[in-house]
Amino acid sequence: METQYTVTHISIKLASGFDEFTQALEAALGRLNVAALTTAGHDADATNLAIKAMQGEEGMTLFNVEDLGHLLSLNGPSRTAKRYFIGNYLRASQIISTDLRLGLYAPLRVLVYEADDQTAYVEYDLPSSQFSRFGNELITQSGFGLDNKLKNLITLADERGKLKN
Repeated sequence: METQYTVTHISIKLASGFDEFTQALEAALGRLNVAALTTAGHDADATNLAIKAMQGEEGMTLFNVEDLGHLLSLNGPSRTAKRYFIGNYLRASQIISTDLRLGLYAPLRVLVYEADDQTAYVEYDLPSSQFSRFGNELITQSGFGLDNKLKNLITLADERGKLKN
């Protein structure tokens, strides 16, 4: 089966530099703590406390970050780029349990890179445009909420990064 749908892609030219933005972004995010979740086990209260402790601003957590510079250097000069996997752990759990196919999109992927002219950019696909294809109002509304959280987080990190310049 093949399904086609429209995804809205966002590209933002940052006012701050790559290093300043990525530092501010990483500082604003909570960190995934698998050990704390494992310790909590199936205790719902302990799990909720562990999840809340992992949340940063906008309730967002950094699941993983990949430095793409080394990968890109295999085919030419090294580039400055990072791919972030971020989201809200509890919300991701809820929506993925509603429709397992959402595991393709949650956590969210955000690319931050420096162009040849040293200008920094952030790019991502709008969560609501990805989530709307499932035809489930709860999932679609969750996507709209993530649109706003991601926009706020990026704006905040860019403003803080500008202050460091």
